[in-house]
Amino acid sequence: MLLQFKKKNSAVDKFYRSPTLANYRLLRQELADDGLSIENIFPDLDAFLAWRGRAYLSRQIREIESNKKK
Repeated sequence: MLLQFKKKNSAVDKFYRSPTLANYRLLRQELADDGLSIENIFPDLDAFLAWRGRAYLSRQIREIESNKKK
């Protein structure tokens, strides 16, 4: 599924190349506009972030998502 959405300069491509909190927000917005969620593209986001050496982002993203649900 990832390759289908990984077009040059898309939010998916930016997040894949540089997983940052800002790129995560862009990705979430772009996917929401298409009626999708992060889980559609990255079924195991924690494993992806650990693989990219950004495991600390998992905690920050979970905090954002939990605050969004409140």
